[in-house]
Amino acid sequence: MSELSLELSKRLDELGVKVESKYVWFNNRTVMKKSELLPNSTIFPAPTFEELWAVMPKMHPEKFAILYLTKPFDDIHEAGYLQPEPWTLFNLHRASTPTEALGLLAIWLAENGHLKGE
Repeated sequence: MSELSLELSKRLDELGVKVESKYVWFNNRTVMKKSELLPNSTIFPAPTFEELWAVMPKMHPEKFAILYLTKPFDDIHEAGYLQPEPWTLFNLHRASTPTEALGLLAIWLAENGHLKGE
């Protein structure tokens, strides 16, 4: 399981994106299960790839394109939108893990008013 980094988790939180997650960042470095926290702890959600995927728009908000994830190189993952015929990628974001790539795309969507979270 790979959680979204603290930096990207904080940015999604700042943008008002709510992603339900079983895990949280606590004390700016530890990922724990939410159920193990004390009441009123300062936390940021630490969504997994699956939790982020669940809130992502599967179609591009402005173009006829589908949500796309690939690993073109050993250490690079890409998330964006793919339009068929002609094959065109939109809003492509690259990172070292699929969760980080998807998180960067989620931030772009939120910054442009296309993602609110749930």
